[in-house]
Amino acid sequence: MIFPEFDSSKIVSIEEKAAGNTDAAHPEVGDTLLYTIKARNTIADSTVKNLMVSDSVPSELEYVPGSLTVDGVSVTDAEGDDSGHYASSQVVGEFGDVSDMDCHTVQFKAVVQSGQASKEIINIATVNGDNVATPDRPRAEVEIYPRNPHVESEKFAANTNVTKATYEVGDTISYTIRVRGVVNDTYLENLTITDTLPAGLEYVPSTLKVDGVSVTDADDNDAGYSVTGQVYGSFGNVKDMNWHTLEFQAVIQAGEGGQTIQNTALVKGDNIDQPGTPTEKVIVEPEPPVEPPVVESGKLANDLNGGSIEVGDTIEYTIRARNTVSGSQVTNLVISDELPQELEYVTGTLKVDGVSVTDSADSDRGEYVNGKVKGSFGTVTDTAWHTLEFQAKVVNGKHGDIIKNVGVVNGDNLNVPNRPSEEVTINEPNPVGPAPALESGKEVKDLNGGTIQVGDVIEYTIRTRNTAPATSVTNLVIADELLNELKYVAGSLKVDGVSVTDAPDSDKGSYADGKVNGQFGNITDTAWHTIVFRAKLIAGQDGQTIRNVGEVTGDNLIDPDHPYEDIIIGGRSGSNPGIPGDTNDGSTDKPNPGFGDSDSESPDSSQSGGSNGSDDTDVAGDSEAPGQSGNSNDSANVESGYSKGTGNKLPDTATNMYNYLMAGCIIFFAGLFLLKRKKT
Repeated sequence: MIFPEFDSSKIVSIEEKAAGNTDAAHPEVGDTLLYTIKARNTIADSTVKNLMVSDSVPSELEYVPGSLTVDGVSVTDAEGDDSGHYASSQVVGEFGDVSDMDCHTVQFKAVVQSGQASKEIINIATVNGDNVATPDRPRAEVEIYPRNPHVESEKFAANTNVTKATYEVGDTISYTIRVRGVVNDTYLENLTITDTLPAGLEYVPSTLKVDGVSVTDADDNDAGYSVTGQVYGSFGNVKDMNWHTLEFQAVIQAGEGGQTIQNTALVKGDNIDQPGTPTEKVIVEPEPPVEPPVVESGKLANDLNGGSIEVGDTIEYTIRARNTVSGSQVTNLVISDELPQELEYVTGTLKVDGVSVTDSADSDRGEYVNGKVKGSFGTVTDTAWHTLEFQAKVVNGKHGDIIKNVGVVNGDNLNVPNRPSEEVTINEPNPVGPAPALESGKEVKDLNGGTIQVGDVIEYTIRTRNTAPATSVTNLVIADELLNELKYVAGSLKVDGVSVTDAPDSDKGSYADGKVNGQFGNITDTAWHTIVFRAKLIAGQDGQTIRNVGEVTGDNLIDPDHPYEDIIIGGRSGSNPGIPGDTNDGSTDKPNPGFGDSDSESPDSSQSGGSNGSDDTDVAGDSEAPGQSGNSNDSANVESGYSKGTGNKLPDTATNMYNYLMAGCIIFFAGLFLLKRKKT
């Protein structure tokens, strides 16, 4: 007996496009498909008993009633009245016994259901017969294409200050970008929203939200990030028609007053032909006029080796600058210094505002490149000092050469840059020679007169001079750290008779942290040098002695001088003589004790490395109490002090006692002489 064998196939074609579908080459949701199943016996002289072709229509398709044909003849969907039927989602065609080798067909139509966009529909038929051991199963796979998706996108801006209807520099803007698909039964593949912020806006960290959910600014595994002025939100494949949103905040930057800031986002998807570009414009109110900045600058040089500057010494330079106009700003402040050929930069010494930075041109605020030191400070809105510090070595030059080093202070909105400069003079190495010897003293004057009381203002004068000719004092400094009972009177400081500011700036004096300071540089003369200041007596009890000690120092002095002056609360006050050498000092031909010639042995004078002083005071014949100063006819109730030295000068009290004893002896012996003479 010969058994039949089948050759079968199944094909599908687009029978009819649904309204609105434009892709003629591909099936889309709503299209009507025509399925054709073919089968034939390939074995001659064999018979297929009760040949039947069936097809279970999948749920993704909907059978078109009345569309069934068997061998080209339309049949009803009812079962039992002809050779075909449709029941329970199954199409059936019956052919009876088939002994030929002709092709027999079953055709029907089905409509692609909604929700099938981008999916594949697999449909498998069955070709069978009573005497067929293994039925054939022809199949057809249909890929349903999405309709061309279309999106609707919008962008909104609002001031986070809900009370303001306008925008100003410094305001924070809240942006919302939203998008949705507008064609049913489509999906948006890998939907993203990107917003690159324009100039004039700065993203506010950690304000990013995707579909209302906060995300990090980092490019990690969540749905959004912000990097280099760009915000980004990812939504994956979107199959609904709901709004999807990206939200963030940005601050309006300085300089945008009177400008219109246009911010355009980009909405994209892998299957979106026309990306969305929602745009929002914000008009920024004009800024009020601002005074231009006025920059003050200065430059200092400090020889780290001490003494006079020689080839091989290392000099520390400090350049500083500040804006003196409150409410204004310096845009992109830069301090630079191109070193002259006599100087060689010391690697790794650069500091910007006190912070060490690298020498390379990298991400920090300073650099040393091609012989130029540079510090960048950005936009400066304060009036504080900003500094650039570095060290340089003197590598060549001869005695008497002047090295002039000029810095440049500049900013984008400065019409003329500042050029602070500093000069240093090269000297030959100093041979070891005689050391300077200081003579120092201190005096007080109660400006209120009468007895000294709490609340009075005291004027202090500290003076010093070098008494050794042909020598110099290097970096002479006179300082005075005030006691708790005294309060410095702001703006009263004078250095060598010239008023100076209290700030530690480019002049010669300062008052900081309770300490008065006067700087005189290198002193080569033997003239008196002074600091004068005032202090208010703010605390103390009647009879209390307040001793205020100054300090006179120099780089080449072995021991500093410590001139002091005592005041007694409740004691009589007076005024001291003027300073010798001052045209307005009111001095006489007679030297003032302690402030006269270098040969004076006044207790108010001290000589560093020279004369020896004493902490005791003179006992004046008309003084009101033992131990009080008798140096001035007017300076009652003050005590004078001086530094200890290394000479043989007697203390004042010892000298006076010696004078009293001698006077007493003379009177005693004179009396004896007169008594004997009278008896004779």
